[in-house]
Amino acid sequence: MLGGPIIPVGEPVVIDTMKRDRYAYGTVGGDYISLRDDEVRNKEGALRWIRQIVVSTDPKVALATWSPEVQKAVYSGKVVVGMTRPQVLMSLSYPSRNDTKELNASAWRYWTTQEDEPVDVLFGADGSVSGFSGKPSAIRAVEFKR
Repeated sequence: MLGGPIIPVGEPVVIDTMKRDRYAYGTVGGDYISLRDDEVRNKEGALRWIRQIVVSTDPKVALATWSPEVQKAVYSGKVVVGMTRPQVLMSLSYPSRNDTKELNASAWRYWTTQEDEPVDVLFGADGSVSGFSGKPSAIRAVEFKR
């Protein structure tokens, strides 16, 4: 879901507790958080998902090599046409697994919290973002305006 709180890129995350094999608890920069993936069915799946979204290397190193416009988009949790898949992942995180079965798909579906509306991030043949599809209000939730 898009539109909720954004964890700043590179913010230290510590996961210290797991409950019922799908709920993770810890801190982000000193604030207490809880995370859960509705799709996991066991502890191994939950741990795999957590390792996917909470990375062990500082993403700011890669971010510093990207254009200023892409950096601004990532820091604002938005996407700009021309971004790569890794850049979209850093900005919005992973798309819904129910709606996006493969990360090499030509569209990644995200959902907005404001209206529970889908928005698709579209990728061109070169693998970079070529546009968006969805209601204008949903697109505004993800598109970075220059």
